[in-house]
Amino acid sequence: YVRTVLDAIGRGVTIVGNEPPQAHAFKLGGNFMISAMVQTLSEAFVFANAEGIDPELFLETVNEALFQSPFYLNYGRVMLHPPEYPGATVLLGEKDIRLFREAAQSAGVRLGLVEYLQEQFNVAIRNGLGKTDWAVGQYRMAEQASKNKTS
Repeated sequence: YVRTVLDAIGRGVTIVGNEPPQAHAFKLGGNFMISAMVQTLSEAFVFANAEGIDPELFLETVNEALFQSPFYLNYGRVMLHPPEYPGATVLLGEKDIRLFREAAQSAGVRLGLVEYLQEQFNVAIRNGLGKTDWAVGQYRMAEQASKNKTS
């Protein structure tokens, strides 16, 4: 019965393993991938803007030519046009990244990108962006980091 309801209201059900923690690991991995995607979009937008390219044009063109992904398009639009109310906050993103990092460590795996993202989230929270939309906060941090150039 539960499977029928989940199929009706969701995008489908995938069995990822026999143990409940595997489903949690799957979700953490997916959220990590979203955060990594947002970080690459953020830095690409900063670069495009520095080169005199409109980030919106960059998003539309790259998504059409390379990804054709509603995730890239929708998150990019949120970043470029921040919503009045965040869908998810930087605080929530930090929690998910921290849990992913801790799970990776428990599994005996060191992942450099998650460590970088964890630090970015920590800085964003220290800078008062905790309640900001997750994607917008990452973009603002990339913009800020770009201004801290070293010669």
